[in-house]
Amino acid sequence: MGFGIMFLGTFFLWNAKIADFDILPDFIGYLIILYGIKCASRYCNNFRNARLAAYAGGLVSLVVFASQGLGLFGVSLFSTDAAEIIGALSQLTRITFIMLLLLAIFSLAKETGAEKTKKRSLISIITVPVLWLGYIAIGVMNYLGAIKDEKFLSAALLCEIIYVLFTAIAVFSAYMWICVEGDEDMPKRNNIKTPMDFFDRRREREAAEKSGEDIKKQNAAAEGKTVSEMYGVKKKKKKGR
Repeated sequence: MGFGIMFLGTFFLWNAKIADFDILPDFIGYLIILYGIKCASRYCNNFRNARLAAYAGGLVSLVVFASQGLGLFGVSLFSTDAAEIIGALSQLTRITFIMLLLLAIFSLAKETGAEKTKKRSLISIITVPVLWLGYIAIGVMNYLGAIKDEKFLSAALLCEIIYVLFTAIAVFSAYMWICVEGDEDMPKRNNIKTPMDFFDRRREREAAEKSGEDIKKQNAAAEGKTVSEMYGVKKKKKKGR
């Protein structure tokens, strides 16, 4: 459905600057994601708003990319104030696009019954704007000269890394679990195991163990006994015996 392509595109939303030049240009990420949205739109209409936001974000980020490229040759395309306004607009269009993308995945997960994707996209919908606001707040404080410790700037970078990562996880979950109508019994793609799979398996195992303990307690209570009286308690063997 195009989610694998979108997943690759999300990593271009990170800022990886060398000499004030982003080696992971946002506009390339938008183009990749737009192609993924085009594939997904063959099956659903959930990504209409995300597509419009991607067009806007791609246009703004292309201007930013051109400005950074010319800056390497000592050419200033904009004044300092104009460059800051365009940078702020780029940040605003990026978070708007990410939120619309996450909302589209969440709504599609609800429609298709993909519970794991629904939970992960909901977590991202809650977490991403908080981290983004932290990133912006630190940036504004640095601009106003209120921050002198570089640790705060590292925290801002960490906020950006994490909120883009949460976005990527939600998109990857959609790739793994969302099926179009008629493919509900389709096996998991490539049988790829992710950290989320191990977490889900452990949580399911713990839930099964808890359920088994509850059943034992109910059965023992019905017989008027304790669990140990009903089922016995196995003593651990001591070493050397």
